[in-house]
Amino acid sequence: MPSGASPGGRVALTLRLIACLTTAEIARGFLVAEPTIAQRNVRAKRTLAQAGVPFEVPGPAERVDRLGSVLEVVYLVFNEGYSATAGDDWMRPTLCAEALRLGRVLAGLMPDEAEVRLGFPDEIQASRLRARTEPSGEPVLLLDQDRQPTGHESRRFTPGWPRLRRRLSSSSTARSRSRWPWVPPPVSSSSTSSSALPP
Repeated sequence: MPSGASPGGRVALTLRLIACLTTAEIARGFLVAEPTIAQRNVRAKRTLAQAGVPFEVPGPAERVDRLGSVLEVVYLVFNEGYSATAGDDWMRPTLCAEALRLGRVLAGLMPDEAEVRLGFPDEIQASRLRARTEPSGEPVLLLDQDRQPTGHESRRFTPGWPRLRRRLSSSSTARSRSRWPWVPPPVSSSSTSSSALPP
């Protein structure tokens, strides 16, 4: 993760140079036009070159400062794998797997950081990957997807995951699997009450 550039610039440049996403894929992740990302990368490279920023492993303090950008890179790589920008395939599982691997490495390096310790949404999303497509690769509509647990180990990274999973499972079995009737309400970052969980 290059330092010296703006947060948006270093995220976009990392996605291009390290993750090897195309400009179109990065633009889709940022919800901006391709020329915007192209110009952002040019400016970031110019800034790094003019400042003579070395390529080196950041120290502990710098890791904390760059954590937000690193999480954004991991999320956007997963996002491209979960819903491909172009091509014949609905998803790109190798990108999802790489994003999950990076997230787990980050969890090992910074286990005390709240943003990492709470777990990535990617881990829960990844548990649905196999339910989203037929063996032939054809997409499965949301209402037709199997809601049963897929054996994914996302609970490793979220301390409250076993309890949440039990509550979700009990809610799922009490309702029709084909209707997806319960949508979790938004939970504020300051709230830890279990009232947001389904009955």
